[in-house]
Amino acid sequence: CIVRDASADGVRIRHFGHLPEERFLEFELANGEGFPVELIWRDEEYAGLKFPGEVDLARIVKVSNDSMPRRRLRLRTVLEGTLSFGGLSCGATIRNISQQGAGIECRVRLAIEQLVKLQTDELEPVFAKVCWRKGIDYGLVFEDTISHARLAKIVAGTQAFEPPGNEA
Repeated sequence: CIVRDASADGVRIRHFGHLPEERFLEFELANGEGFPVELIWRDEEYAGLKFPGEVDLARIVKVSNDSMPRRRLRLRTVLEGTLSFGGLSCGATIRNISQQGAGIECRVRLAIEQLVKLQTDELEPVFAKVCWRKGIDYGLVFEDTISHARLAKIVAGTQAFEPPGNEA
């Protein structure tokens, strides 16, 4: 999402048309720090989120603008798909996805820097390179960046959001 207005009581965000249906959510800053919020209102593009207690707005603004490395938008989800490489195909599960890549589970051993094609019912085929692996978990970096709007559409139909802390 993109923050459009902020106060010590809450924020108004642009959400690209897709928000979980839950009333209580977590508002996460670019550095990964999260704040509990309550969804007060929403329309097709915007939503109003209220902090349950008082927050230090100056701190939120400072953290948002700090010179520390920013964490890119990464959405936790569960998408079943297919990974293709070298004339072979196998099943893969996307556990999280961003504009630049995805965290997946795959039972076939992949090489670091290996070029693969990933696709699901929600995701048109994308080419990616394997950038890390740990057991059956892999990190992929996409050859082409996905837009925020397209990313929102990819995860819109999935209700199998994983709870925070289970990301690959």
